[in-house]
Amino acid sequence: MRVLFISILLSGKILLANGQSAQNELPVKLATRILQETQQFVYGGDTGQPSEVLAFNLIYRLPDAAKHFKTIYQRSGTAGKLYSLLGLYCLKDKEYEHYRSEFLALKDDHELYVRYGCLASDEKKNDVLKNWIKGYTTGLWYTKIVLTE
Repeated sequence: MRVLFISILLSGKILLANGQSAQNELPVKLATRILQETQQFVYGGDTGQPSEVLAFNLIYRLPDAAKHFKTIYQRSGTAGKLYSLLGLYCLKDKEYEHYRSEFLALKDDHELYVRYGCLASDEKKNDVLKNWIKGYTTGLWYTKIVLTE
């Protein structure tokens, strides 16, 4: 089933049983659901791209991506909120700072499972955000979340 999800996310479309192509609505719904329900913050590396990164990229490429990330933010747990926040950051959305402040103020004391390629750890959400932004602005390879085609 995971292979099917990844194929849908990579192609951005799905073929129906009758051979017709479905509109982009289904892949967007799938990508949205993946980000809303994830309990971990994972991305890239030599192990391939996790479904969360593929979902992030499908949404990131939408003309109204910021609107989708804001909706996902409102309906997600900590990890989904983090992906949404990073989407707004990468899009240079004018409301990024508002969402960032809200995220940092969340009363969420548990540590977030974070995996950078094959390296994993449990970290505080505020530390993950701070370290990711610092790495992204300095060009560290493991912070790359927007995939090139």
